[in-house]
Amino acid sequence: MLAERTEEIRTMIVNEGNVKPFKTPQQKRQRWIAIVVVLAILGVTAIAYFLLIPQEDVFELNNYQSAIVKLGNLTQTTQASGAVVLPVQLLMSSPEAGYAAGIFAAEGDTVVNGQILARIDVPDLQDELVDLEKELESARRAYGKLIQQNLVINKRKERDILGMKKDVAEAEEERDRLRELVKINATRRSDLDQAEKALEAARDGKTEQELQLQEDTDLQALDVEIQRAAITRTETQVQRINERIDAATIRSTMDGEILTIDETLAVAGSTINKNQQIITIVDPSSAIVELDVAEQYAATLAPGQPVELTVNNIKSIGTVTNVGKVAQISSDGLGATITVKAKPGPDSGRLLQGSTAVGVFELGIKEGTLLLPRGPYLTTGSQRYLYVVDGNTARRADVTFGEVKGSNIEILKGVSAGDEVVTSGYQNFIQYNSVRLR
Repeated sequence: MLAERTEEIRTMIVNEGNVKPFKTPQQKRQRWIAIVVVLAILGVTAIAYFLLIPQEDVFELNNYQSAIVKLGNLTQTTQASGAVVLPVQLLMSSPEAGYAAGIFAAEGDTVVNGQILARIDVPDLQDELVDLEKELESARRAYGKLIQQNLVINKRKERDILGMKKDVAEAEEERDRLRELVKINATRRSDLDQAEKALEAARDGKTEQELQLQEDTDLQALDVEIQRAAITRTETQVQRINERIDAATIRSTMDGEILTIDETLAVAGSTINKNQQIITIVDPSSAIVELDVAEQYAATLAPGQPVELTVNNIKSIGTVTNVGKVAQISSDGLGATITVKAKPGPDSGRLLQGSTAVGVFELGIKEGTLLLPRGPYLTTGSQRYLYVVDGNTARRADVTFGEVKGSNIEILKGVSAGDEVVTSGYQNFIQYNSVRLR
């Protein structure tokens, strides 16, 4: 019993199942070192994995343009040479005989409507203008004097009439007074009769003065009208002389370019005859190109047909306006040509009279050609690559380009009709075999 009790007490003091084996500090340090080494190996392995794993060679393209490769036709062409002609020309002549006084423009200058180009002195007109201005000044002074004179005369008559009105009033008062005296036999009847005659005479005098004032006023109005007409006539003459003198200052009457200037204008004092041609202005917008085309192509050309024009190294698309019907020997003497006129396009640049021009006309058709609209891809794709769209991806394809015609380019190999191709610039991803489209 005692032994069992002792064992029970020992068990209560120490639970042998919960007692861990004893480890020294050296053993604990080795354990932590092992854990750190394992974690370091795992980290290096993970970094190496992410660094060495093959990366997908794909560029994400957000904004782009595309076009479909189409099967179409290319036209055959012929080339012709010619020159620029400016048919709308303004031949400016001197409106008066005079002398060259100044030139303010040069051949080739661009001018606008109303711009002063030259001036011609006209001494005869200047002398006539001085005489007319003196005459006009004299007429205006005479007119002013007439107005003032009429005013003075009319005021005098008005004062006279006013005095006569007072006389009439006094005569009426005298007659009335005598009339009352006659009623009471305080005066003679003859005095009343005399007073009534005096009143009538006063009234007649006043009426006559009023009539004379009205007549004078009417006559004065006629005189004023005649004087005004004379002034107006002289003013008109002065205005016309001024207009003729002003017309001797030569102004452009259209927008355009100066083609020629008479050399006499450059020498001050040179005699200029009336109606002498002195300046020629042309309208560059009226320019047409006359091309010498081999006569065998005459049947294939018609008005309205487009033509590619090159003038001063600038290309534009023009329109045939006329196909000549008369053949002539070509400049090299080896054949015959016809003259074809074409209107240059708005992007043809500045055209000068006589400038050399080259035109390319479309003649035949090349059928079954793969065509793609021209775009930035031509230069940024080194003219050898196209990115062909396949779902959300565009793959780089080696291609061979052919002729360029207008806005299209021929593709000889590398794609098929119906393929969708990225046509915007490739400069940002040309090194990628494929790009992801978004």
